[in-house]
Amino acid sequence: MKLRYLALRIDRYNDRYYSDEEGFDYNFSSNCRFIANYLSKAIRKYKIENNIGIRMLSVRLTPDENHIKIWECDGILEVYLHFTKEDMEKLLLVKNRQERFDAYLELYERAYRYAREQGFEVGQDTLLALHREFRENGYRNEWLWKKKLFRELDLYVFFKCAFTTTDFTLSIEVLNAKKNVVKLKEVLFRTYPDEFCFDKRFRNMIIKENQIIITDFLDHPFFSISIDKLKEGVLSIDDYGHDLLHKYDDEIKQIEW
Repeated sequence: MKLRYLALRIDRYNDRYYSDEEGFDYNFSSNCRFIANYLSKAIRKYKIENNIGIRMLSVRLTPDENHIKIWECDGILEVYLHFTKEDMEKLLLVKNRQERFDAYLELYERAYRYAREQGFEVGQDTLLALHREFRENGYRNEWLWKKKLFRELDLYVFFKCAFTTTDFTLSIEVLNAKKNVVKLKEVLFRTYPDEFCFDKRFRNMIIKENQIIITDFLDHPFFSISIDKLKEGVLSIDDYGHDLLHKYDDEIKQIEW
């Protein structure tokens, strides 16, 4: 079995120990999720085998002592880390984002060490190397989704994703064919920082009748963009009734610590 997923969250049976705030555990895990997403995608490239049959390493914060559970049927190794209410209060006081991201990474690193101490090898050395890479890259989880060259129109269109601690965005960047003049740069879609909110929303790109059509996982149109307007450096978008930018504004505000 190969490790494919990582996660950091509060043990669901102890969420009210850390805060009386409704949904605090979900908000906390959402703040950390962009790191889990980055590590999950990155570790898959290495195809690291393990002999304990796990495909997911789940780190859970608990007021109890450190311990480990294995869910063989689901292929999950759960590492429970002792983390007090006072520890959480200190973490929430950290307003510098990079310092907070380092704190999240250090929790993963504690889990790697403890798992190794208990005899579980799941690719810890590779994961630590990915941590270094993530830090050196400015704690960014960004990637190119699609690109399309319209040579006859002198247009090069890029769709880029950015997964942060508070949101996920899909942006468009339009350059000339030589890529030395930026004609347009806009956010197309903004949502909550959770794969469930964006993973199925855009899957494919179709060029049809002078439109760039972005379709979802069922091949239904999600939104379309006028190519003629892009030539003028103008974004003209048909959202087919979807609220592309503001649907999750209230939820995002709740996790902007």
